[in-house]
Amino acid sequence: MGLLLSVISESPLSALQIDSKNAVRIYGLVVDGETNQPLGDVRLWVDSDQTKLLLTDAEGQFSFDHIIPGSHILYATKAGYMALRVSGRKIPGNTGIPLIVTAPSPGSVVLRLFHSPKVSGSIFDENGDPLPRAHVTPFVYWYDDLGGRTIKLFPFATTDDRGQFEFNSIDTGKYGFIIDGPTPSPSDRSQNRSAYVPYFYPEGTDPSNAQLVEIDAGAEVKLNRVILLGSKGGAIRVHINNETGGPFTGPIRIAVHRRTEMELSKGTVFTSSTNQEEEEIANLPPGSYEIEADSTTAFGKAHGKASLAVRSVDIEADLTVRTVASIAGNTMVRGAESVQTKPVSGFQVQLTDISGNVYRINQAGDGAVLSVSNIPVGSYQIAGVRVPPGLYLDTIYQGERNVLVDGVRVEAGGNPPLRVILDSSPALIHGTATDASDQKVSGAIIVVVPDDPSQMDKYSVTTADENGTFVLSCGPGIFRLMGWRELNGAAYLNADFMKAVGNLGQKLTLQKHDTITANLTVLEDE
Repeated sequence: MGLLLSVISESPLSALQIDSKNAVRIYGLVVDGETNQPLGDVRLWVDSDQTKLLLTDAEGQFSFDHIIPGSHILYATKAGYMALRVSGRKIPGNTGIPLIVTAPSPGSVVLRLFHSPKVSGSIFDENGDPLPRAHVTPFVYWYDDLGGRTIKLFPFATTDDRGQFEFNSIDTGKYGFIIDGPTPSPSDRSQNRSAYVPYFYPEGTDPSNAQLVEIDAGAEVKLNRVILLGSKGGAIRVHINNETGGPFTGPIRIAVHRRTEMELSKGTVFTSSTNQEEEEIANLPPGSYEIEADSTTAFGKAHGKASLAVRSVDIEADLTVRTVASIAGNTMVRGAESVQTKPVSGFQVQLTDISGNVYRINQAGDGAVLSVSNIPVGSYQIAGVRVPPGLYLDTIYQGERNVLVDGVRVEAGGNPPLRVILDSSPALIHGTATDASDQKVSGAIIVVVPDDPSQMDKYSVTTADENGTFVLSCGPGIFRLMGWRELNGAAYLNADFMKAVGNLGQKLTLQKHDTITANLTVLEDE
């Protein structure tokens, strides 16, 4: 008889544990958490790879093949239901449950989903008439992969002919809401018709006045009536520059994409091909836009983009177009006796330029090859790495260049390959996460923070299992071991956030091959 395991989105979490030297199959059933009836058309995926997304059949059954042993996150969503998440989590967006693949013959798994709260409301124009095709977008405040303060958007709802909208697949938690008018049509632009200024519920057009609304399980929340104000737009004069700051010469294609204030794409509103170093785009309705430029030069492909906001006055913007190139490399694993080139599933390097743009170098296919294309020519620093359990990053070379010290250099016309050397003899930290009442915290976020916080390659992060137990692997060095019940993204990389935390956490000095036990009391989320 197969193992029956119940994983519940709003009750105690049980993590799946599987042990195999080879990829394994994970299969099971998704049911309604209240009626136990099977649920068809549930979307499931493992980690962030939605290319392998699958749907449950009419009997609620699913099956994943070729899951690699290690730590994973399992996601499940269905219209009308809350997403699968660890019990006790309150921050929207913190979905998924730990999937610890460490034992053979997992048997059958049962996942339980619970009905979503409902959020509804009405949008009107300044004349008091219902406004159809308006967009209402929930958001939460977040920390991005570099610890930058930002927001996280969720799927928007669209108003009907009566100006009414409803969310019926939203998780519990605190949300802000952005209300934006219908996407302007080409005829609206050609006639410079009034469009609508984005509105931040419940106070108006200033994002700082947005207030969070708490959505509880089983609730039916009706937002206050919102009136969107119209405004004439303006023109943008774009100055197209090359990477040295001079005027760009040669044929180029310009595209303008309209977005909400919080960068949710709402479609392309303008395209043009030109040989001019300037381009004027007239009659853009109020809102936020991203301008992109693409060209082919004697040095290869070139690309540039810039973000800006349009209100009721004309503006000028600079758009720098840079030559782009590709860079590739290999992952190599150092064992006790040799260094071998081999694929490392889940490994990733994040690069950042002087402007804070992030580029990710990922494993290409099933081989040991790393690659990224269309990255602008220039210099980059390591912004972060993702290393699977049981390994740590020793160094990265680009030719003879030590990337961890000198960064990556991308040139047109070809680049030395990256050599990523991972070590299979990390220090291991075993422990249990508990709260102030000594209760075990399932799904706790556990982080090893380097003594020098700028060493982005030294951080190590994991999620505790249903019993609050965790295992972390990291390289040698001096660290602080810290834990939180949950976080709004990568808050531990934000200097202001960590300054408020102070010197909490356990200080550890680790060497290769060390195995230590370090239990900790988690901090509550912000």
